[in-house]
Amino acid sequence: MALFKCKMCGCALDVTEAMRICECEYCGTIQTLPELDSDKKINLYDRANHFRRNNDFDKAMSIYETILNDNPEDAESYWSIVLCRYGIEYVEDPSSHKRIPTINRSQYTSIFADEDYKSALRYADAKCGERIDYLKKLEIYNTANTELSDAKTIYADADSSEQFDKAINCLEFAEKGFREVGDFQDSAERIRECEGLRTEYEARKNELEQLKLAAARKKKIIAAVVSAAVIFAVAAVCIVIFVILEIR
Repeated sequence: MALFKCKMCGCALDVTEAMRICECEYCGTIQTLPELDSDKKINLYDRANHFRRNNDFDKAMSIYETILNDNPEDAESYWSIVLCRYGIEYVEDPSSHKRIPTINRSQYTSIFADEDYKSALRYADAKCGERIDYLKKLEIYNTANTELSDAKTIYADADSSEQFDKAINCLEFAEKGFREVGDFQDSAERIRECEGLRTEYEARKNELEQLKLAAARKKKIIAAVVSAAVIFAVAAVCIVIFVILEIR
């Protein structure tokens, strides 16, 4: 049998024809496998995966489509086409050395509405259920990351309570998403970041509100002092006029 390579790092995998899930001993990635029933098919997958790992998504898609021409029920090919359509690249984190999925192609529709994704589910066997759960968590995680980024952007230019509230709301949505996916990726670290930022934002909001209240009080005091001075001056003038009239 020809050599089959890891979809994430490109290193050789120790697999047999009957295997559907394996773990790469080099990068530690647990991944699903296609039906490795011929050397031709393995070579096609390796070529397509090579192009996908190098972000040449269109070339990779054309090869996956070729595989589907021979086997229109190949769930792995449908799934790989989804990865290409959304430009999902698995980037190595320099600190943890884990492969982090990064989306390079924006689409107007959710992955869950994608027809190839639906076909992948339709033809997948029971062992691939974890992949479905992974995709759902990935979308929630990416949405939470977007909310976190939006919160930081809004906070950077915030100069009113309304803007601070908006930033805090983004943080709350982000934290909710990270908690929903559990231990997915670096969610625990992101949750701690959200908690710390929310404390900082709320403190800054309170500080701004106190400054505004102090400024308002100062303005009222100045207005009261000015009013009193005006009243005193008018009263003094009236007294002078009264004295002059009495002398006459």
